[in-house]
Amino acid sequence: MQSFRSGRKTILLGFLLLFGISALITLQSKFHNATAYDLLEDPLFENACFIGDSFTNGLKTYTKLDAYFIEEVGMTLAKGLQRLPELDAMDPSRFFILLGINDLGHGYSTEEFLEQYQQMIQAIEERFPKAPIYLQAIAPVTATRSTEDPAHSNEKITEFNKAIKEFAKQEQVKFLDPWSVLKEEGALRASESYDGLHLEYPAYFIWLEQIRQLAR
Repeated sequence: MQSFRSGRKTILLGFLLLFGISALITLQSKFHNATAYDLLEDPLFENACFIGDSFTNGLKTYTKLDAYFIEEVGMTLAKGLQRLPELDAMDPSRFFILLGINDLGHGYSTEEFLEQYQQMIQAIEERFPKAPIYLQAIAPVTATRSTEDPAHSNEKITEFNKAIKEFAKQEQVKFLDPWSVLKEEGALRASESYDGLHLEYPAYFIWLEQIRQLAR
């Protein structure tokens, strides 16, 4: 990965100039003049591995972060477990995992959900026992989406997040809730999402900046 870093910087700068103006403005206004370029070059993310669903797919697509990714639209924990052998070709420094919104849609109980999460944590720790693991809270949905989509309501998301937080404590891994700056009255701000669930482009940089702040 290191051999491509110089060329990647040129590509990244061009990408940000063409498509990242709104993200840069948002970051500068919210995070003490941080820029998207500084964020993406932070050593915290060097050789990090992000595991997740459409949120992580969007993070990879829109930020162009130079990291490892195991991501898939619609990914559940069960699907994530099936893809863990991909780690054998990686050398991650740390793991950032965001899963759960699709498990909610499948109607899993918190007990069933955490049983699969435990399998994932154990499989990662067997391969990379020294790599820190960060479990992220499931992102909230907008108030409208929460009302119209009971399977993904904020009440259920809150229930699962409480379970994830307690589980992380039991497993001695770290729990991150990076969503507070994107919330309004307990729900995702409508301006941060195009469908009530998935993030608008600038919000991916805000999410990543929150990870950086909370993981320090």
